Amino acid sequence: MFNYNIYKTGYTKKREFPEWECPLCNKGVLKYYEPSFTVLKSVDSVLNSTNEFWSPMYDKNSFAVLLICTDSNCRHTVLCTGIIEFNDTIYKDDETDNFYTEIEEVLKPRYFNPSLNFFPIIKKIPHIIKNDILLLFNLFWHDTNSCANKIQTIINLILDKLNIPSTYSENGITYKCNLSKRLEFLKEVNNEMTELILSNYWILKDSRYNLNISRSDLFNAILHLEKIINMAISSFPDFKDELNF
Repeated sequence: MFNYNIYKTGYTKKREFPEWECPLCNKGVLKYYEPSFTVLKSVDSVLNSTNEFWSPMYDKNSFAVLLICTDSNCRHTVLCTGIIEFNDTIYKDDETDNFYTEIEEVLKPRYFNPSLNFFPIIKKIPHIIKNDILLLFNLFWHDTNSCANKIQTIINLILDKLNIPSTYSENGITYKCNLSKRLEFLKEVNNEMTELILSNYWILKDSRYNLNISRSDLFNAILHLEKIINMAISSFPDFKDELNF
């Protein structure tokens, strides 16, 4: 399970790189491998560096780094890439009472390969749902709206496996159900799961209207999705044990 305090901001200082859980063994943590750290300067950064008014604050660079699992039986490697930004922080010297500005390098992860797991993935979940869950985990880092839309896709796939109708007839005409309509059918079968999905329904609506969704709200929505999956998994005909892959 992710530590919320580490992941809610979506960025980290280089010297305080978080120790993510290994997505392969789910036992070790991923350690920042310093020798692999690479900075790719943008064309604008290179050109502007000769300007007399240049400041690191204006740089727009990218980074890549390898993260290695600490478990001796695993030693799995994950590639992390992202962007580099700079924050200026004002400090006060207690001895002289003078103020000074320190520019700090900040890393914002935008991609992991393979994906980091926000929660354990049940081994017997159908592959089509597994694949979308892994896409969901990666979208979290660089496209929050698409990530929220992927949650809705996964919910619809779960409803398919639970045989919740995707169409309905009215006056002899067959219509395709939207999620709201499908939840009406689900409520007849499992009211608790319906309420759980509805608790996150607003974030799904916001993503459709391209409203800016905070990473913090999206994180909570993903944790709700885990509860929905755990509630639904008992209805999957091929479900056996909760094993990680």
